[in-house]
Amino acid sequence: MKKLIYLLLFLYTTVANAQVADLNNKSKQLKSLFDKGFVHKRNDSLTYQKLFFNKFPANFSSLDALFGYDDKKGAAPLYHEANGYIDKLFITRAIGVKEKAGKFIGIAINGEWDADAITYFQHNLQEFTVNNFTTFLKELNKLKSREKIESVWKFCFDVESSGYRKRYYETLHDKLGQNQEMIDILYSAYKQATSEQIN
Repeated sequence: MKKLIYLLLFLYTTVANAQVADLNNKSKQLKSLFDKGFVHKRNDSLTYQKLFFNKFPANFSSLDALFGYDDKKGAAPLYHEANGYIDKLFITRAIGVKEKAGKFIGIAINGEWDADAITYFQHNLQEFTVNNFTTFLKELNKLKSREKIESVWKFCFDVESSGYRKRYYETLHDKLGQNQEMIDILYSAYKQATSEQIN
């Protein structure tokens, strides 16, 4: 029995160490691409901005793992650089609006509110959805799953300020016009986010 416990402990430690090493490697790669694309500009900086965009996390759990904060584990590897990285992700001219929308939607699927980097990403995403609404909506409809679409909208609404949430909802609702199917999804996500923020 002791051998089994030691074996399980060894396996757990090995997997945990590999995950930490992988996360550190990803953060170093992203930092290098960020520096080459945005900080130390060169003739090929747009190439590095594209590489940075492509290497940036593509889902919520990866975003949180690199930029988030855990009360038990502490700051993620790029926690302190999060705002700068997120700013550049949204404003780079090396990537078109359609490709950005697809990336941001992928990150937002099943995303959840958290302070700092996650909130900062949400704020940028909210501005992006309003300013690029038609393209964002076309890319969102490609999900073809009501649950995924609703989870993206819920993530957008999952903010602490009820007043801001309501104004943002009204803005999106107005932009949808007569698209009743999407209005229903939007409303459901808004109510769910509001309910969770109250509780």
